[in-house]
Amino acid sequence: MIYFLLAICYLGFISLGMQNSLFGAAWPAISQDFGVPVSWAGTVSVVFSLSWMAASLQSERLSKYLPTHIVVAAGVTTTSLSLFGYSFTRSLWQMILLAVPFGFGTGTVDTAFNSYVALHYKSRYMSWLHCVWGFGAGLGPYIMGRALDTGSGWYAGYRLVAVTEVGLLAIILASFPFWRRAFPGSGNKDVDESEGQERERDPKKPHSIREIIVIPGVKEVLFAFFAYCVIEQTTMLWMSSYLVGEKGFDSAVAASSVSLFYIGLMIGRAVSGFLSARLNDLQIVLCGLVLLVAGLLFLPLGGSWPFFCLFLIGLGCSPIYPCLMRVSPDLFGKDKSRALIGMESASGSIGNLTLPPLFGIVANRTGMSLFQPFLLVMFCMVVIMYIRLRRLPQAARL
Repeated sequence: MIYFLLAICYLGFISLGMQNSLFGAAWPAISQDFGVPVSWAGTVSVVFSLSWMAASLQSERLSKYLPTHIVVAAGVTTTSLSLFGYSFTRSLWQMILLAVPFGFGTGTVDTAFNSYVALHYKSRYMSWLHCVWGFGAGLGPYIMGRALDTGSGWYAGYRLVAVTEVGLLAIILASFPFWRRAFPGSGNKDVDESEGQERERDPKKPHSIREIIVIPGVKEVLFAFFAYCVIEQTTMLWMSSYLVGEKGFDSAVAASSVSLFYIGLMIGRAVSGFLSARLNDLQIVLCGLVLLVAGLLFLPLGGSWPFFCLFLIGLGCSPIYPCLMRVSPDLFGKDKSRALIGMESASGSIGNLTLPPLFGIVANRTGMSLFQPFLLVMFCMVVIMYIRLRRLPQAARL
């Protein structure tokens, strides 16, 4: 039963990956259809990220009143309707309005699944959860690229992903009877039983943001999530435009090529799961940082190098988000994990909604030449926060 529910979490993250990668891949075509500047993608991204952040910050409060499967079902229903709405939009303002429920639904599902796996499963399953997100995120640009290449238009790409989301909702609804009986007395070596059964309706008052943020090391991990998500979101949102504007590739080729970034994410997170048997989470993050800086440094080279670097950047990014999230209960306490994971997700959302859109405004004036230097600056911030986390006394006990 525990593996059945884990499979549902994985299917949910595949779906999240497909949704999150569609917009950046489709934006060159969308901006042409709507007749708007390329920088206006940031407006949609800001609204989406604000809604995602609001959902993340409410995650612990929701968990006190509703079980995980109800929260997830509501979130998937919201995203399904939003995706269908996107496929019928005919103006940018309609897309901006739909970004509100889409972001809230996506943030709800993301935080619920992350918390559930972080509390109940071993580290490798957290890495593999985000590995399958990379698989879904690689499918998204491929689906959109095929829709554009065949002349069906970006509308068809959104509609197809919306249909898959409805299928996921049906599976979640069918699984309702299993969620409450999953963990008591499992005795399974793949389950992290140190937390015990998930307390879906714990009457205890939720932790406040102030209570969490004063804990030593929490600010560092939140800044690390902020900077990492800026790197990931900027790559997702602007890499297709970078390949078109700076490297001269066709829009359809650029949209499909972005899949290499997500393939790197998927493979790296799969490998991270196996590495967790020998290395702790912070050591795996260090391996990712080394690969990430290599991909960023070689990105401006010509020929086929941008495609290789796309894959290498994805490979380097792969362990950072899941490993930092999975190690948080060990660093700061399992009783605070729901609130902290929600804040980590919210911090990432702040990164998504601020600097990547601002970069688009700058790029609208200067072109995409600053794409690589900007990512390197964000990388340096992640490294600084990582070093400070490694100096925590509790980090030495991992």
